Amino acid sequence: IQRFGPLDSPWLNILLRRGADEGGVSFNGTVVINFFERRREGSSVASRGLKPEKNILSPILIRDRLEDYILHELAHQWWGGVISWKSYQDNWITEGLSHFSVLYFLKKKLPEKQFHRIIKRLKNWVYRFSDSGPIIYGTRIRALEKLVEPYQSVIYNKSALLFLMAMDWLGEQEFNRR
Repeated sequence: IQRFGPLDSPWLNILLRRGADEGGVSFNGTVVINFFERRREGSSVASRGLKPEKNILSPILIRDRLEDYILHELAHQWWGGVISWKSYQDNWITEGLSHFSVLYFLKKKLPEKQFHRIIKRLKNWVYRFSDSGPIIYGTRIRALEKLVEPYQSVIYNKSALLFLMAMDWLGEQEFNRR
């Protein structure tokens, strides 16, 4: 709310549910976060375990923390819940802005060196799948590639990095104003 202004909905329902996969979905006024419990190595107590950064095997997992899913889905209250796509070619805007919102938060929260490691990892995913198509291919990338990683690398990461680059060019204050 401090960065993007008040919600367009008079309420916000957040549902945390156990699921087979982590992630979430967001609609205007509603956020659903899927999570599952893992056992930490060497622990007999079930808890929300965290993988080390180097073992992250998905393009959209920034730190593999529930907090990042929540931030992404909450950002959809502004980017996707109220402002949405005109066509499938605009999918990159809502996912990119939501993914950027997590990066923006982390840029403020994490030490610079740790943040740059995250950016480097996201760039590596983009480079790995750069020939999958431009960001305007949107959901077509998923259909053409028959894998989720190329789609996520281009639509989430490349788009988020594009917004981060725009913020660097314009300056934070001007970027937020626009």
